[in-house]
Amino acid sequence: MPGMGSGHPVENLVQNTDDKNRNPGMRLRSFFLSSRSNIFLCYLMTLSVMLCPVALLFAILFAETQNEEFQAHYHYLRTTIALLVIGSLTGCLLIVLGASLSSLLIFAGLAFAGAALVLTVLRCSHGLICTTRGLTLRNHRTYFI
Repeated sequence: MPGMGSGHPVENLVQNTDDKNRNPGMRLRSFFLSSRSNIFLCYLMTLSVMLCPVALLFAILFAETQNEEFQAHYHYLRTTIALLVIGSLTGCLLIVLGASLSSLLIFAGLAFAGAALVLTVLRCSHGLICTTRGLTLRNHRTYFI
Protein backbone atom coordinates (compact mmCIF):
# COMPACT_ATOMS: atom_id res chain seq x y z
CA MET A 1 0.00 0.00 0.00
CA PRO A 2 1.43 3.35 -0.91
CA GLY A 3 1.89 5.78 1.93
CA MET A 4 2.06 3.09 4.64
CA GLY A 5 5.80 2.35 4.58
CA SER A 6 8.49 4.77 5.68
CA GLY A 7 10.98 3.67 3.03
CA HIS A 8 13.58 2.78 5.71
CA PRO A 9 14.71 -0.81 6.08
CA VAL A 10 13.97 -2.50 9.38
CA GLU A 11 17.70 -2.93 10.12
CA ASN A 12 18.22 0.83 10.18
CA LEU A 13 15.42 1.26 12.70
CA VAL A 14 16.90 -1.38 14.97
CA GLN A 15 20.38 0.17 14.67
CA ASN A 16 19.06 3.64 15.50
CA THR A 17 17.35 2.41 18.67
CA ASP A 18 20.53 0.58 19.69
CA ASP A 19 22.52 3.82 19.32
CA LYS A 20 20.06 5.65 21.57
CA ASN A 21 20.26 2.99 24.28
CA ARG A 22 24.07 2.82 24.24
CA ASN A 23 25.87 4.06 27.33
CA PRO A 24 27.76 7.28 26.44
CA GLY A 25 30.42 6.62 29.08
CA MET A 26 31.46 3.35 27.42
CA ARG A 27 34.11 5.04 25.27
CA LEU A 28 35.47 6.91 28.26
CA ARG A 29 35.82 3.68 30.23
CA SER A 30 37.84 2.12 27.41
CA PHE A 31 40.64 4.60 28.19
CA PHE A 32 40.94 3.09 31.66
CA LEU A 33 41.13 -0.52 30.49
CA SER A 34 43.91 -2.33 28.71
CA SER A 35 43.08 -1.50 25.10
CA ARG A 36 44.41 0.19 21.98
CA SER A 37 42.73 3.44 22.99
CA ASN A 38 44.53 3.35 26.35
CA ILE A 39 47.86 2.74 24.64
CA PHE A 40 47.16 5.60 22.23
CA LEU A 41 46.32 7.88 25.16
CA CYS A 42 49.52 6.88 26.97
CA TYR A 43 51.64 7.75 23.94
CA LEU A 44 49.95 11.15 23.72
CA MET A 45 50.51 11.78 27.43
CA THR A 46 54.17 10.87 27.03
CA LEU A 47 54.47 13.31 24.14
CA SER A 48 53.04 16.06 26.33
CA VAL A 49 55.92 15.40 28.81
CA MET A 50 53.94 16.94 31.71
CA LEU A 51 51.59 13.92 31.85
CA CYS A 52 54.37 11.31 31.75
CA PRO A 53 53.70 10.22 35.35
CA VAL A 54 50.09 9.35 34.45
CA ALA A 55 51.23 7.45 31.37
CA LEU A 56 53.80 5.62 33.49
CA LEU A 57 51.10 4.72 36.01
CA PHE A 58 48.92 3.26 33.24
CA ALA A 59 51.90 1.39 31.77
CA ILE A 60 52.69 -0.15 35.15
CA LEU A 61 49.06 -1.00 35.98
CA PHE A 62 48.41 -2.74 32.67
CA ALA A 63 51.83 -4.37 32.25
CA GLU A 64 50.51 -7.85 33.04
CA THR A 65 47.71 -8.14 30.47
CA GLN A 66 46.88 -11.36 28.66
CA ASN A 67 47.53 -9.79 25.25
CA GLU A 68 51.22 -9.99 24.31
CA GLU A 69 50.92 -7.09 21.87
CA PHE A 70 49.61 -4.81 24.62
CA GLN A 71 52.38 -6.00 26.97
CA ALA A 72 54.94 -5.03 24.33
CA HIS A 73 53.44 -1.55 23.98
CA TYR A 74 53.37 -0.97 27.73
CA HIS A 75 57.00 -2.13 28.05
CA TYR A 76 57.94 0.19 25.17
CA LEU A 77 56.17 3.05 26.95
CA ARG A 78 58.00 2.39 30.21
CA THR A 79 61.40 2.35 28.53
CA THR A 80 60.53 5.50 26.57
CA ILE A 81 59.63 7.35 29.75
CA ALA A 82 62.77 6.03 31.47
CA LEU A 83 64.92 7.30 28.60
CA LEU A 84 63.21 10.69 28.78
CA VAL A 85 63.70 11.03 32.53
CA ILE A 86 67.30 9.80 32.58
CA GLY A 87 68.28 11.90 29.56
CA SER A 88 66.60 15.05 30.86
CA LEU A 89 68.05 14.73 34.35
CA THR A 90 71.55 14.04 33.03
CA GLY A 91 71.28 17.01 30.69
CA CYS A 92 70.09 19.28 33.50
CA LEU A 93 72.90 18.08 35.74
CA LEU A 94 75.47 18.87 33.06
CA ILE A 95 73.94 22.32 32.57
CA VAL A 96 74.10 23.07 36.30
CA LEU A 97 77.69 21.82 36.54
CA GLY A 98 78.61 23.77 33.44
CA ALA A 99 77.36 27.01 34.97
CA SER A 100 80.25 26.96 37.41
CA LEU A 101 82.87 24.97 35.49
CA SER A 102 82.72 25.38 31.73
CA SER A 103 80.38 26.54 29.03
CA LEU A 104 81.23 23.38 27.11
CA LEU A 105 79.36 21.38 29.75
CA ILE A 106 76.31 23.59 29.25
CA PHE A 107 76.28 22.81 25.55
CA ALA A 108 76.80 19.11 26.25
CA GLY A 109 73.88 19.17 28.68
CA LEU A 110 71.66 20.91 26.15
CA ALA A 111 72.64 18.36 23.51
CA PHE A 112 71.99 15.47 25.90
CA ALA A 113 68.55 16.76 26.94
CA GLY A 114 67.68 17.57 23.33
CA ALA A 115 68.68 14.08 22.20
CA ALA A 116 66.48 12.58 24.93
CA LEU A 117 63.51 14.69 23.77
CA VAL A 118 64.04 13.83 20.11
CA LEU A 119 64.33 10.12 20.92
CA THR A 120 61.12 10.33 22.97
CA VAL A 121 59.23 12.01 20.13
CA LEU A 122 60.48 9.42 17.63
CA ARG A 123 59.62 6.47 19.88
CA CYS A 124 56.15 7.85 20.67
CA SER A 125 55.49 8.53 16.99
CA HIS A 126 56.52 4.98 16.12
CA GLY A 127 54.30 3.61 18.88
CA LEU A 128 51.34 5.74 17.78
CA ILE A 129 51.69 4.58 14.19
CA CYS A 130 51.89 0.93 15.24
CA THR A 131 48.90 1.32 17.57
CA THR A 132 46.63 3.02 15.05
CA ARG A 133 47.50 0.60 12.26
CA GLY A 134 47.26 -2.47 14.48
CA LEU A 135 50.88 -3.46 13.85
CA THR A 136 53.16 -5.12 16.36
CA LEU A 137 56.36 -3.45 17.48
CA ARG A 138 59.48 -4.83 15.83
CA ASN A 139 61.54 -5.04 19.02
CA HIS A 140 59.98 -3.55 22.12
CA ARG A 141 63.07 -4.26 24.22
CA THR A 142 65.34 -1.88 22.30
CA TYR A 143 66.38 1.51 23.60
CA PHE A 144 66.41 3.00 20.15
CA ILE A 145 63.52 3.38 17.76
